[in-house]
Amino acid sequence: NKLLSYELDKIIEKCENYNGVKMLVEILDKTQQELVSITDIFKSKVDKGIVFLLSKNADRVNIVCGVTKSIIDKIKAKEVVSEIAKFLGGGGGGRDDFAQAGGKNPEKINDALLKAKEIIKNKLSWYDY
Repeated sequence: NKLLSYELDKIIEKCENYNGVKMLVEILDKTQQELVSITDIFKSKVDKGIVFLLSKNADRVNIVCGVTKSIIDKIKAKEVVSEIAKFLGGGGGGRDDFAQAGGKNPEKINDALLKAKEIIKNKLSWYDY
């Protein structure tokens, strides 16, 4: 976790900032558990942020999303994950602040990343600070 935390510090510095919200939306070569750990660490380091991570193996896509409590009134992890999981031929679930899922179409992972960014930005475009 210390190594993941150090890596994440570097990644957070480069995160896109959209309407005052840090956005980490990436495809990473990590296990499902590592994605969960990265999500937890991100949420502990960022006040207003959303992390949406995808990884793939031969026949499956892993999806993890976390939203800081400060913005769950505008965007919910389970809604973003649900939509992307359907797009990838899978399913999953979770809470407003954390959700995970799997998909059966790894060939669509790049399109799923773009779709996730679009969904997130659309929800955050109405964010009123």
